[in-house]
Amino acid sequence: MPVTDPIALDDMEDALWNWVVQSTGIDGAHVRVQTERDQGEARGPAPKATISLVSLVQLSQQGRSTIRQIMTDRYTVIADGPGEVGVDFYPGTSLAPQRISIVAGVGDPPATSAAALLVQLQADLPAGYTAILDPNDATAVLVTGSSGSPLFASATADAALLTVTTAEPHLPYFTRIECQIVWRVTFRADGVSGVTMATGSMNKAMMHRRTLLDPAMHALGFRHAGTPQATPFVPITRDESIATFDVAFIGLATGAFAAVAMRAAGLTETAA
Repeated sequence: MPVTDPIALDDMEDALWNWVVQSTGIDGAHVRVQTERDQGEARGPAPKATISLVSLVQLSQQGRSTIRQIMTDRYTVIADGPGEVGVDFYPGTSLAPQRISIVAGVGDPPATSAAALLVQLQADLPAGYTAILDPNDATAVLVTGSSGSPLFASATADAALLTVTTAEPHLPYFTRIECQIVWRVTFRADGVSGVTMATGSMNKAMMHRRTLLDPAMHALGFRHAGTPQATPFVPITRDESIATFDVAFIGLATGAFAAVAMRAAGLTETAA
């Protein structure tokens, strides 16, 4: 059950774009993030800057931890009535189900059945468990445990009318890997000398990296890790100048998945 992207690459690209535009004054329309499917950057007018991902390197072994939390199930009504809409509810580690359901009338829409089921759940759920209507979906009810009763299980009474899904697991695993990511910014300019050349834009970006880029990257969980290279270049034709600037950041790639809680276990022994 993935819950996050390992690295917020889209947000990183936005931070890099803002940094280049604000520090150099290059028109934002001429600052482009290069994607893997680009066969070659569009020439376009100078000044211009292209941002590309150079490397993403794992620096550590994967770490993993388990955090016990209060679980939440989502009961979603998926069809019009008639029929029994509800669940077999198993509190804690109990193997004895408690049927909590309502009978939907002919043509009752899912939202109507969900509202009726909510009332029934609020009346019949054991102490320690609560039910509310999903604020983002009028056809769904959220059932949540408590600190004293964090675990439970649910099974639908009729899968054609209602589905049960886990909204918050009881045992999520959190994984993390420290990694280094390097971005390259390539500047182009018409000038080949003085402040008009591409090196001027590169120097501005370097000067303002700490104030314009680092805070945004820090908010994403990455810290500055140096400048692997900064290279100015003037082609033989001297019709323009080019400069490339690499910037590195170190942080955690993170993710999560759910483990299935074993609610009850029984052992039997038969003597021969």
